[in-house]
Amino acid sequence: GGANDWPAAAERAAQAIHQVNSDWLIFVEGVGQYNGKTYWWGGALAGVRDRPVQLSVPNKLVYSPHAYPNSIFAQDWFYEPDFPQNLYAVWRENWGFIYEENIAPIMLGEFGSKFVDPLDLEWFDEMKEYLQGDLNGDGNRDVSAGKFPISWTYWSWNPNSGDTGGILKDDWRSVHQNKVDLLKPAMAKLPKVGDATGGGAPVAGVMEFPVTLDRSTTVDVSVDYATGIGSATAGADYENTSGTLTIPAGATNAVIAVALLDDDQAESEEYFTLDLGGPVNAKLGNAQAFGSIIDDESNPSPDPDPTPDPDPTPDPDPTPDPEPDPDPTPAPSGDLTATFVAGNTWNSGFVGEIVITNNTSQPVNGWELSFDLPRTISDSWNATITGKSGNTYTVEPLSWNRTLAPGQSATFGFKADPGRVSEVTNVQAVIK
Repeated sequence: GGANDWPAAAERAAQAIHQVNSDWLIFVEGVGQYNGKTYWWGGALAGVRDRPVQLSVPNKLVYSPHAYPNSIFAQDWFYEPDFPQNLYAVWRENWGFIYEENIAPIMLGEFGSKFVDPLDLEWFDEMKEYLQGDLNGDGNRDVSAGKFPISWTYWSWNPNSGDTGGILKDDWRSVHQNKVDLLKPAMAKLPKVGDATGGGAPVAGVMEFPVTLDRSTTVDVSVDYATGIGSATAGADYENTSGTLTIPAGATNAVIAVALLDDDQAESEEYFTLDLGGPVNAKLGNAQAFGSIIDDESNPSPDPDPTPDPDPTPDPDPTPDPEPDPDPTPAPSGDLTATFVAGNTWNSGFVGEIVITNNTSQPVNGWELSFDLPRTISDSWNATITGKSGNTYTVEPLSWNRTLAPGQSATFGFKADPGRVSEVTNVQAVIK
């Protein structure tokens, strides 16, 4: 009822959002304390019983509490005699009742640990069961068939959380597999493409992309991969695919497989890309491949008249035709565009990005960026500054963003010494 009325503030924020887009879900976290009882900061939602958040747009509210183990803070309930079985009552009192009584959906917005404290592991064993639908700790699933258990987001993906660490290790590339293994049982079991329960298009085939090393190594080689953009549509023409490929020590070959989907539509030839990045123990020669999908719905009808056609009229000019172009791929039409986007500005400098977009009708296999800036660039990313003449910088791509499919963009970012963003001029990109 006062200036610090959290549900009223959440309702005002939701109202403003829904005036712009009524489709948005509104996630409302809890507070740190309610009626004199302290819980996790952002986690206490016990007040929903007395004062629920009420939105003008129905079915758009999701409550999102936080819950952490002993290593984050030694709460009293971690040292009670009935720990860890007492956790179910703690969760139910502070936020679990909202899900259990079908008041609103719950998305556990933060939970995590470095899992070096034995009490954390005991805590997580019970949390894992709770997230899978055992709501009282008796070992049985209490969520009815057809209803999803509690949704969640783990804190955190990044490694730079001092309290919990991350799923990623400090190199920002490799994964703490022990955390992934702990979380797997609580991960959603989504139907695969082609599964009759998923409603997806049936798999029509598989496109295999070979990955070859130039030599064998004594250590494993890994590279991240993901399907990219193109004229084909992810989810309709092919299965959107991503992951990490590992080539074992001593091997030189591996394959990335992408499922092709049968959409029963007569279409022209389409393509999509497979992009590579983040190599470990190797370098990329080519960071992008193109996969062409040949339509099988538009085969021409057989000639209804099988009678052979008469001999064609002889060529009146017997001079041999010139040799055909060995590379019939049409030259790119159109051009590249480069657009500067200003970022943050502060006393010690400013940051900006330049977006390079392929507006041609064909893939571009190399590009160069130039722009004028009478300042020193102290840091840059996603491309390499190859020269500076006067105030003109020249930039070239990295291996993984050198190739741009039609309509695809690459972004070059930089930090410059104090100045004005308006000093970035004459921004141009050309095909190389």
